[in-house]
Amino acid sequence: MIPPTSIDGTDITGATIDGTDVQEITVDGQTVFSAETLPVAYSNLEAWYPFDSAEYGGGNADDVTATFNPSQSGDSTAHDGTVVGATFQATDGVTDINAGANSGAFEFDGNNDKIDTGYTPPLESSFVCWVNVDTTNLMAVMNARQGNDGMWTRTSGGKALVQIGNGGTYLQISSTSTITTGSWHLIMGAYDGNNVIVGVDGNIENTASVGRVQNGTLSLGTRSDNNRNFFDGLIDDARVYNKALSAAEFSGIYNNTEP
Repeated sequence: MIPPTSIDGTDITGATIDGTDVQEITVDGQTVFSAETLPVAYSNLEAWYPFDSAEYGGGNADDVTATFNPSQSGDSTAHDGTVVGATFQATDGVTDINAGANSGAFEFDGNNDKIDTGYTPPLESSFVCWVNVDTTNLMAVMNARQGNDGMWTRTSGGKALVQIGNGGTYLQISSTSTITTGSWHLIMGAYDGNNVIVGVDGNIENTASVGRVQNGTLSLGTRSDNNRNFFDGLIDDARVYNKALSAAEFSGIYNNTEP
């Protein structure tokens, strides 16, 4: 890592920052660039809920996509979440850009807690977040369901599940590795235009071919269409990308945010 360096009044417009030579840039004490955020380009980031501090999302469940780099952000409109019942805790989360290790997370009680965003993700997208489950019951994690259509991620029976609904036709695939209670796991559900994909802890574990037509609005911790399958445990660092992540990109997120 290059030692801390001050650049004052220097025009670096057009420079390429790839995270190899530059590890962090701060402006007036606030981090505006970190190599931690680079496994996937900002241009592919639709919504990001780090839950790391009051300054960057925190207990408000704010979308901080544009906060860090508005010029490169894929969507300059914040898709802030509305917290219903879930409890923000300032510690015991995963590693986040601002707070570092042991950052904040939201706790869901499995009864009626949720975070609604009112945001409809694109058809081709990736839902990524860390979970620490308290039970192996069927639980919703990140869901963009609209009636019989949409994509949603769940956990059940010690597995991560990704389900696609397309006009009443459903396809569900599950992870091969185990989602253990009391431990953090990074899960991903994605759709690339032809295939649904499930990943756990930096590894893509299963894919299947399926067609689909639309998403509904995004909710965390419940089914967004009818408020059931409530999540019981912790959720942290939830992200939506406007493409299906590659194995290398998913692994990069895992390696840079694992607790």
